[in-house]
Amino acid sequence: MSFGKGAYSAIIVAIVAILIFAPVSSDAETLRTMDVHDVTFSMTGETINMNTAESYPISIHIYNGNDHPLTVKITDIGDSVIKLSADKAEIPVSKETAVTMDASLSTDRYTSMGNYSIIVRLQVMDDTAEPYESTLEVPISVTSNYSSGENYNRFFGIFDNNLPAPYNTATTAGFVTLILWFGISIAAGLLSLVVLKYIFKVTERESNDLGRNTIIGVFVCILLIGIQNCALIIGAPENIVAELGLISGTLYIIFAALV
Repeated sequence: MSFGKGAYSAIIVAIVAILIFAPVSSDAETLRTMDVHDVTFSMTGETINMNTAESYPISIHIYNGNDHPLTVKITDIGDSVIKLSADKAEIPVSKETAVTMDASLSTDRYTSMGNYSIIVRLQVMDDTAEPYESTLEVPISVTSNYSSGENYNRFFGIFDNNLPAPYNTATTAGFVTLILWFGISIAAGLLSLVVLKYIFKVTERESNDLGRNTIIGVFVCILLIGIQNCALIIGAPENIVAELGLISGTLYIIFAALV
């Protein structure tokens, strides 16, 4: 063997050794597993981060270490705001075989932002009257577009309310922010009128109609944004914030058409 081929082979062997003996990744280190009746259940990840707006897909890995086939069932115990949904209620697993089950986690759209957990139950049906059973608690971090989060008690949801007591409350921050949004809405309406008049070179009579429609439309659209912002600042319930969003969406269309 030439020196070149020998060096090439040594490099290949070194790469393979690194891949085999290198430390496992952080994902592998956080693998969550449970065993029951020689069946191993595993999910990768220490904490699942999900949003209330959509379901969170997960893969569940199951290995049957028995020398005969059996049936496995994956459910949750039902006492959490997080729910587990699997493609199949029960799946058959051949002897000494690994399978992957596609599932998803979901929650109500009005669930508050915060840290939760779900208890996953693994049941193994064999030739016994009662299934073998084990549970695994999985922590879940939930974010929500309807929760106040970092907006709470902050002017415009950005600036901290450092006013002295008793004005350091979320109500004060929301009220002051609403007044400011009111002024911004008026200014935006007037500015839009100036811009439109300059662009379209309208007559004085047309200007009256244009001015009324523009100011009202822009004022309401901007103010609706401010109202939603203030709802988050004062910590309004998630269902209220969601309904404000639906109402605002409808009014946006109406007043945008008016403009």
